[in-house]
Amino acid sequence: MATIRKGQVRKVGGRVMQFQAAFVAESPQDAA
Repeated sequence: MATIRKGQVRKVGGRVMQFQAAFVAESPQDAA
């Protein structure tokens, strides 16, 4: 994990944000 570059971390983080946004959009009740 420590060998991961910052660029890769940013890409993964962006994917996670998009996934969470899509999940919240599909189930707003769970998010609330």
